[in-house]
Amino acid sequence: MSWQLFKDIARKAGVSVGTVSGVLNGARNFSEETRRRVLDTAAELKYTPNLMARSIRRNPGFTGRPRTNIIGYVTREGNAAATDTFTSKRLLLLAHVAAAKGYHILPLLYDRATAFSCAPVQNGYVDGVLAGLPDADIARAVSHLTPLVLMDVPFDPQFLPAVSRVNFDIYNGMCMLVQDLKELGHRKAATLTIDQAPPLNYDAARCPILEKACCDLDLRLHPDLSRPRALSVETHEQVMDDYAAEAIPLIKRGEITALILVGDGYADSIVRRLLSAGVRVPDDVSVCGFGSTALSGRQTCLPLTTIEYPWRAMLDAAIELVVAEIEGRDHRQGEILIRTEFVRGASTAACPVSNLVPA
Repeated sequence: MSWQLFKDIARKAGVSVGTVSGVLNGARNFSEETRRRVLDTAAELKYTPNLMARSIRRNPGFTGRPRTNIIGYVTREGNAAATDTFTSKRLLLLAHVAAAKGYHILPLLYDRATAFSCAPVQNGYVDGVLAGLPDADIARAVSHLTPLVLMDVPFDPQFLPAVSRVNFDIYNGMCMLVQDLKELGHRKAATLTIDQAPPLNYDAARCPILEKACCDLDLRLHPDLSRPRALSVETHEQVMDDYAAEAIPLIKRGEITALILVGDGYADSIVRRLLSAGVRVPDDVSVCGFGSTALSGRQTCLPLTTIEYPWRAMLDAAIELVVAEIEGRDHRQGEILIRTEFVRGASTAACPVSNLVPA
């Protein structure tokens, strides 16, 4: 059935798309009233279940058709997907990892503005799905249609507890950055706290993790400079300008000696603005990035001290999980965390002696 029909049923029954998918695919964690309302609405709108797809989902040994050995890769990339270096390299690496296990990758991009409509998934023509999408309703709906593994998503670990997830260990990475700054003598730092609404909150999800790491390791974050800021594609340049302008006098007065940004792109933007204003990095202030990857091809004006994502390990783990579920083998469910790697760059140095605070 089409995704539009899912949406029509949800709207008419007054429930979410995920609830519609769950009820129609036999999930039992809904009240009888909700089930009846969804089923009655589906009948009224002439819903016809896809019995082949449903059988495949519930029985890995189903032999009604040959297995396709195709894994769908569903991700929200928008209009930048075709030209983004990171996206294309990640897809090629994913295809290479899958091929080693005898599977092929089918890229399935979606844009929230046009919703999710994917016949290969909805009609059972893929054996399973890897999803790097932050939309909760779509993830829930897909989980009822086919074996699903979530990969590099900001969902709470309690979301869809029966679905395996593979994420980077962001907390451990943040702790490595904070610990390194402390060993360099820094005690007064700041960050750029990002305020974004789902599903565009991937970077924002890192901010409370950084705050926890700083709290746990006793590194003070300047409360004013670290306050939440509304960030979007449209406001990016202005937010960066404002942040740098506020940071410079604090740096010159010695009120902060280090900046920790939750992304390499943000760190590079701030470093460029500081250097243009005559602030020396790292002599006057150290700057850390986060989430570097060799796949991005991004060039920064200064080699950053950062945390690198080992994408090969992420993709290996994700493919192994989805293949295990497709083939009906016992496998670990829950959240698997991939350890990140600390990278020393030229953007950090020992805290200036004049700004040292007794430990």
